[in-house]
Amino acid sequence: MAGPHAAWWAIALIAVGACQSPPSAELPDIPEEVQADDPQRKPAEYWAARLNSPSSAIQQEALGQLGAYGRDASAYAPLIVPLLRDPDRKTGFTAAWTLARLGMGAHPLLIDRLQSENAVERERAAYGAGEMGPAAADAGERLNEMMTSDPSPRVRAMAAWALDQVAGRRSVVDPNMALLSGLHGEPGERQAAVERLGAMAYRSRVAVRELIVLMGDSVPAIRHRAIFALAHAGLTVQPSLSAALSSRRKEIRRGAVLAISGMKRSF
Repeated sequence: MAGPHAAWWAIALIAVGACQSPPSAELPDIPEEVQADDPQRKPAEYWAARLNSPSSAIQQEALGQLGAYGRDASAYAPLIVPLLRDPDRKTGFTAAWTLARLGMGAHPLLIDRLQSENAVERERAAYGAGEMGPAAADAGERLNEMMTSDPSPRVRAMAAWALDQVAGRRSVVDPNMALLSGLHGEPGERQAAVERLGAMAYRSRVAVRELIVLMGDSVPAIRHRAIFALAHAGLTVQPSLSAALSSRRKEIRRGAVLAISGMKRSF
């Protein structure tokens, strides 16, 4: 990070760190190396290896980190596809989100799973297609078939949402936003949630609202990342940040000031 971003970010780290937070001995700080904006963070291959962990929380953290790498981690897409069937619901949907983030190298693998005989996998693949947005236009015909004739009502509902996203509309609320947000999970889950929500913020009011909540998180690293994500989400989030200036919580008010300041330096 260089130039004006470095200056405001240094101020943000100091100022937000000074916020008064509720005591939470059970919530340790996130290690510096897992912060997505840290140039010293772990390499993508480190997180790919952790996809085999028996811990769902570690798998979800790894998926969130790989999603943050985007196209640079597309080579690991074949390792992620099997997680679409994972018994843990959050892991499965996070896998779909990650595949959507990895770009064109991963998208065909995700779209292929729309043909799965497994309803759980079809539902999660449809979610991933929705996260791809207009980039999943080639899957429109299959999604329409799923919406009208899939035997699973969950798959039909998800396909309807995905078609809405592929068409560039936002009239249907993401049925998994609450699931994916991770606001009430462990620190690692909340850290990964910031990455997912940050990617959605420019087009999702729900994501913006939850990032604003995360600006008041008890873990400084999570607060810092939420502020950074909002500052770089685009001018469409500024009304929500302006409203957050009147929050009853001091740390959220302070975070809104820092995010708006960072936003002005980004444009």
